[in-house]
Amino acid sequence: MLAVPFILVYDFESFLIPNKHETMIEKHVVNSFCYKVICSFDSSLNSELTLYRGPNAVDKFLECLQAEKKRCNLIMWKLRQQYEFPKLNVEEELSFRSAKTCHICKGELVNAVRDHCHLTGKYRGPACNDCNINFQNTKDLICIAHNANYDGQFILSRIHKVGKNIKCIATSEEKFMSFEFDGIKFIDSFKFLTASLDTLVKKHNKLTYANIPHTKAYFKDLIYYTCQKGVYPYIRNRLRHLMNHYLRSMTFMTI
Repeated sequence: MLAVPFILVYDFESFLIPNKHETMIEKHVVNSFCYKVICSFDSSLNSELTLYRGPNAVDKFLECLQAEKKRCNLIMWKLRQQYEFPKLNVEEELSFRSAKTCHICKGELVNAVRDHCHLTGKYRGPACNDCNINFQNTKDLICIAHNANYDGQFILSRIHKVGKNIKCIATSEEKFMSFEFDGIKFIDSFKFLTASLDTLVKKHNKLTYANIPHTKAYFKDLIYYTCQKGVYPYIRNRLRHLMNHYLRSMTFMTI
C-alpha cells in the first residue's frame, strides 16, 4: 500500500449558546479552527500551522480546504512532469534485469516494467505491467480529525455551499465512517485510535515526545504544558453571550 501524499489534520472549537428550544439545551457554534497539511514524502512541503478565529468559521475552513487541495494538486502535477520516466543507477538496472518476481503482487513477472514513484523519482522495483498501472498514489486530500463525528456535523451542514460530488458512508442518521467532496476526503482517527486525545498523549514518552514531532516542533519548550489536559472557557463564553444578548434587549432612556 502506498502512503497518502498529503493529509490535513484539523480541529474545531465551539461556543455553547443557550437555546430556547425545548429539546435542545445549548447550540454549538464553531468559533475557530486549526489545521496543518503534512506531506508523507517531503517535509519541506508541509504547510504552516493555520489558525482562524472569527465568524463563519466552518465556511472559512471549507474555503481553506479548497485552496490547500489546489496547492497539493499543483505540487503533484509538477512532480509527475519532472519524474515521468524512471532513472535507475547501474546497480538498480542490473537488479531489474535479473528479477523474476513482481515486488507488488509477489508473483511471477509478466511484461516486466521498472516501477518508480512519480512524486520522488525513486525506483521501487520490478513489476508486472498491469500491477504497475494500478499501483498509484491517491490524488485525494485526506482530512483527519479525532472524533470527527462531532466536527463532521458542522462540515456536512455547510458542504453543499461549496462542494459537488458529495458522498457519505453513514452508519446512522448522525454518525458516519467517512465522507468526501471534490477530491477532499474526511476520516475519523478515533476509528483507529479508540481512546481520548488525553489518554493517547499520556502514552507518549514525556522525555522526547518523539511520536508527535509536528506538535513538538511548533510548541518547542512548551510541549509539556501543551500535552496536559486543558481548560476551555465554555462558561465564560456563554456568560459573555448572555450579557451581549441582555444589553441588546435593553431600552435606554436619556434623561
